[in-house]
Amino acid sequence: MPDGYTLLFSSNETLVQASVIRPKYAVDLRKDVVPVSLVARAPLALVVPTNSRIRSTQDLIAEARANPGMLKFATASQFDSTRFATELLQQSANLKVTVVPYKGTGPALAGLVGGQVNSAFLSLSVADAAATDNKLRIIGITTPSIVPGARDYPVLSQQGLPDLNVEQWLGLLAPGGTSAKIIDDISHDVKLVLDHVPKEVTDTFARLKFARSALPAKDFTALLFRDSKRWASVVRTVGIKAD
Repeated sequence: MPDGYTLLFSSNETLVQASVIRPKYAVDLRKDVVPVSLVARAPLALVVPTNSRIRSTQDLIAEARANPGMLKFATASQFDSTRFATELLQQSANLKVTVVPYKGTGPALAGLVGGQVNSAFLSLSVADAAATDNKLRIIGITTPSIVPGARDYPVLSQQGLPDLNVEQWLGLLAPGGTSAKIIDDISHDVKLVLDHVPKEVTDTFARLKFARSALPAKDFTALLFRDSKRWASVVRTVGIKAD
């Protein structure tokens, strides 16, 4: 019987999105692991180069509809949140864009700044730093940012894209078979820790644009299965397959 001393700290990209792409190697969320607590969450940012004539979400939608397939969207990978958000944008707004997968955030950012691509979803930390350096323009974020001191960017769900509430998140899980009491005890302790972290940890969260979020086990479980169902549907519709 698992004793609660072996835990997994993972992300939605590793735990959910990679699993729906590669079901043969997927973690069985009902047997292999037990969700303990969400730890942190962050929105993605929809960006364009600073010299782009696109200045808003409405501009981007209008451009994509006027010229189907002409807008090039960078993604940091074939199978990460930036790719999934791009596919969800096409579905929810009935758009057609050309997806250009890069091997990492750095190359995707370089492609944007260099004008090889027209737009992208990036992590808020990367996008905010590039916007501060006047390299990119953030035209929207996927969920309201609750990071203390974060800039006030337009939220896509309030710009005619209600289905684009995409997040990056980090959470803690235990091995399958861990008792409910152990799960509840650890979940309670996680909340205590996150409520009383030292300033240097708070500053790290803020720099990374992640908000502390101690979602309890029951709610974290619901989030996991909701995300899994949602992204599996996107994968089936688009036909995304691992190489």
